[in-house]
Amino acid sequence: MVKLTIFFRRPADISAFEDHFAHRHVPLIAAMPGVARTSVSRALGAPRGEPPYYLIHDVYFADMAALNYALNSAQGRAAGADLMMFARDIVSLMFAGYGAKIHLRRRALRKLLLRLNLHRTLQRPKPSKLPLQAQKPARPPQTAHRRLPMPHRSKGCRASRRAG
Repeated sequence: MVKLTIFFRRPADISAFEDHFAHRHVPLIAAMPGVARTSVSRALGAPRGEPPYYLIHDVYFADMAALNYALNSAQGRAAGADLMMFARDIVSLMFAGYGAKIHLRRRALRKLLLRLNLHRTLQRPKPSKLPLQAQKPARPPQTAHRRLPMPHRSKGCRASRRAG
């Protein structure tokens, strides 16, 4: 699955934002084709003061093709226009994989990295030319430890405690 995550920072007018989000924007998102499910989270706090986002809206799709189709549909364009109309300054978007692992074949990844001029990241590190013994970390010298005798209680000690 793939999800479109919409991050909203704290709006200036919370009541107007909540009203427009619930009654206008959420129905537009729900009308998009291929939406598997949606979820809305409101920030309650953060470990260090105010949270960076006020509301997070996740929209789930079966795959990236379904997400692209939904965003390019008439309903998707209407939802995008509405989003930019009421939240242009406070919104950020992100696509993310969810659930099943998303794999790129090594050849496709190499082509992508070649285009970005990052192809050296796929090369395997060359083995060290040092002798095998020099590669191992040296152990600290072992010191002889002498065993100290363990103190044992005698029956007389217990008897003297009971008597006292």
